[in-house]
Amino acid sequence: MDISIVTGISLLETAALVGPLHVLSLSALGTLVGFIATQYLVVLTYNAFVWPFYVSPLRSLPTPEVGQDGTKMAVYDQFPMGSS
Repeated sequence: MDISIVTGISLLETAALVGPLHVLSLSALGTLVGFIATQYLVVLTYNAFVWPFYVSPLRSLPTPEVGQDGTKMAVYDQFPMGSS
């Protein structure tokens, strides 16, 4: 979500809270900034923690297998040198 969309939604919320005639007054400025900051933090949190693990279509792609020592195995680790 872009900051302009967040700002627009925050303006609408501020207008609903304090009245449409007082949206750009100094008394409503703190409310507007609070709404913008809160919504932007929610969007950042969603994009960082929810989207990649629960919503993204890429979450179900196969990943490399993990070896016995906890590291991801590469193709050359599966066939040690000297074995036939």
